[in-house]
Amino acid sequence: MAFHFGGHAGEGEIVLANQQGAKDTSLATLLASCEHLILVFLNGCKTQKQQKALFEADVSHLIATHYEVADPLASELAINFYTAIADGIISIQQAFDQAKDKTESFIQ
Repeated sequence: MAFHFGGHAGEGEIVLANQQGAKDTSLATLLASCEHLILVFLNGCKTQKQQKALFEADVSHLIATHYEVADPLASELAINFYTAIADGIISIQQAFDQAKDKTESFIQ
């Protein structure tokens, strides 16, 4: 099972529709209660600060960002990642590497 967040985020929080942030520990607590969670993809700006709490919740794979990222670039990365997964039996790491390579060519 995977959890994907695509939207606005910032230092230690994701920004929800009501403009309230979900702090890293509450997100990790929520996701830790999900059985068979393999992947968390936080596709928003500066989401890496949530990684410690998510790894402590035994999430085995996490995709997060260190910097602000433009919406078209974030969308392109997600499209390329999930396309790689859908195209065949490929590991999460291989899918991410392939998506990153294709996305880098998208911005050049």
